[in-house]
Amino acid sequence: MNTVNECQQIIHKYGRWKYVNLNPTSPTIGGLLKFHKEGAPFRPIVNWNNAPAYKLDKMLVRKIRAHILLPYTFNVENTVKLMNDLTDLPYDHNIKFASLDINNMYSNILIKEMLTTPEKLYEMNNIEGIYVQNECLTMGAPTSSIFSEIYLQGLQNTKFAELLLKHKLESYFRYVDDILIM
Repeated sequence: MNTVNECQQIIHKYGRWKYVNLNPTSPTIGGLLKFHKEGAPFRPIVNWNNAPAYKLDKMLVRKIRAHILLPYTFNVENTVKLMNDLTDLPYDHNIKFASLDINNMYSNILIKEMLTTPEKLYEMNNIEGIYVQNECLTMGAPTSSIFSEIYLQGLQNTKFAELLLKHKLESYFRYVDDILIM
């Protein structure tokens, strides 16, 4: 509750009750077996729904999405859009496709490196303060998807764009952690 009360510029005093979980519990961990991968590795997933900061995290995600406009230059909206984009590309029998997968995306995004991207975006949008977590992103946390998207789009629009030009790659598409290049 102290954190909510201290956020006077972000949370109106009459709406603070919306962000307090009255019966909080520790996040629980579960998981899924990834049968489609060799050795069927276990994907841990944290359920944050009853965590003390869950409602604050959800509010933070809404605020970040409202203030940081991401370009989504390389993102695939859905399979129909991907098929249309691929159909629009000029055909060449020498073109080769490669499908890549970001291994353990959330747990491999390092917070210290990830923070440089949103800091720049916050500065550009005149936003003060930033949420800080010391280690990697947690699967299941409300903020993990937006922070990973900010980080990946920062990479895509700088480093990946340079690689596309340098290696004469025709196209690059990404859907969450799956990548298709030509």
